[in-house]
Amino acid sequence: MSTSKYFLLFFLLSSQLFGGFWFQKDTVETYEEEVYLSLRYNGIIDEIIVAYYDGETFFLPLTELFDIFAINYELDPSSFSIEGNYLKEDNRYHIDFSRFYAELGDQVWTLNAHDFRVKEIDYYISPKLFREIFGLGVDVDISRLTIRLEAPQDLPIIARYTRRHKEELRQRYNPVVSDENYDLLLGRQPSRADGAFIDYSAYTAISENNRYVNMNIGLGGELAFGDVQGSILSTVNRTTGRLSASNFRWRYVDESRPWFSSATVGQQSTIGLLNQTYLGVQATNEPLVPKRTYDSYVLDGLTEPEAEIELYQDNRLVDVIKSDDVGYYRFMIPLSYGQSDFKIRIFARQGRVIELDRRIQIPFNFLPVKEVRYQVGAGRLTSSSLPWNEQHEVFSGVVSMGLKNWLTGGIGVEYVEGNNQDQPVFYSKLSSRLASGVLVGLDAVLSKYYKLTIRRTAANGSSFNSDYTYYNAQSLYNVRGYIHQLTSSYFYPFSYKGMNFTGRSTFSWSQLPDEDKRWTPKTGQWLRCELRINMSPEGGHHDKEKKT
Repeated sequence: MSTSKYFLLFFLLSSQLFGGFWFQKDTVETYEEEVYLSLRYNGIIDEIIVAYYDGETFFLPLTELFDIFAINYELDPSSFSIEGNYLKEDNRYHIDFSRFYAELGDQVWTLNAHDFRVKEIDYYISPKLFREIFGLGVDVDISRLTIRLEAPQDLPIIARYTRRHKEELRQRYNPVVSDENYDLLLGRQPSRADGAFIDYSAYTAISENNRYVNMNIGLGGELAFGDVQGSILSTVNRTTGRLSASNFRWRYVDESRPWFSSATVGQQSTIGLLNQTYLGVQATNEPLVPKRTYDSYVLDGLTEPEAEIELYQDNRLVDVIKSDDVGYYRFMIPLSYGQSDFKIRIFARQGRVIELDRRIQIPFNFLPVKEVRYQVGAGRLTSSSLPWNEQHEVFSGVVSMGLKNWLTGGIGVEYVEGNNQDQPVFYSKLSSRLASGVLVGLDAVLSKYYKLTIRRTAANGSSFNSDYTYYNAQSLYNVRGYIHQLTSSYFYPFSYKGMNFTGRSTFSWSQLPDEDKRWTPKTGQWLRCELRINMSPEGGHHDKEKKT
């Protein structure tokens, strides 16, 4: 037989074999129909799924279901594979449809071509593979055209809904108090005398040699178109008895004007550099109820398009938004005085969960831009045992203003009779918050001292504090006669092998003047260092401390 006949025979046989295969393939594709199935689960998931049915087996879209369940995945179209984290960060899976295998953790499966379909828009696998690889029961009820879902563990979308529902309930019964101004339904009607209150506490101690009773009584009420308050302390034992009054003051309030809010007469504390008790008067335009929020703050960023983003403030869910078609998101949040911890939790469409932490500190002396506050007071000191007519006179006043949203400044004056050659002391204060979250304060007291303060607290709880003071001369503000004084501390929490540790280091340095040569910076130095590590494995803790 000639060569051409052998070639013709081989061609005919090949056509019969491969032609039957392609014909069978076309026949299978011809009988695969699109079927619309309803997926409902726990009242949370309610979706319509487009599946394929070949007369015996349903093929369900893999990535579409993972999007619904919020399961992480990453596609590689060039190799016809998909991989990601299944329910946990350390639980990796990988499915390669071109090489017919799948793996999850340490387990490996060989895929059968009859159990999956590779389409242009998704990978479609049978319910059998969902159950074998991922443990998910996604059985199809052909009579009702529904999908029955059975999940041995909480899916991410279920856990997310449950967490958010609990947070909404908690906020509903624990509302956040804000600085919103609510008009009074009935205006205040000052009177000469009206309602009063009394608080008291009493305790006694009995021993073999002595017995005494202490009673603390707090009084208050409306009097002379203002309010009066104070406390009385009584102590009685077997031999003696003592009765004293403290903190009695009368206050008048009128918040109808921006330049005045209240005036107080009685026993109170100075508002300057020295905290001293005096008997006198004080006036201010500070609000009667301290403000909780300082200003609004924009928290934005870029992530995956159409991602769901949750914002938590101090572990409280405050807002939920979706990023736009380019992945941009933006929150407008109120900044509270003090320390606020913000957490952004991003749920991407591929099931990835991204968490971003940020800690913001707003000093309590910060003021909004162009807002002015003042306090002024005068009277006589009551801190010593001298009679009233021999007490030293005292005067203090301070004015503060918001210069920028990150800077507040103030100037003040303080006078104490018999100190500083009977001259007033002038001072200034600056308080700033840098972009990196560092708080910087500067106090300058004319011809007395200069003080620099640096504070920073990171999102992981670590903190750094440092205070440095340079003294010009010995005075009422520098009783021990220092020239330089520096104190720094650093705190850092960390974990190692399942145990929690906290480390703290402190550095202190002071310089005293020489007795013969006052204010020479080369003599009289004093140094102290301290290193402390707290170890708390499984609830206990041990201290290791080293001092120099």
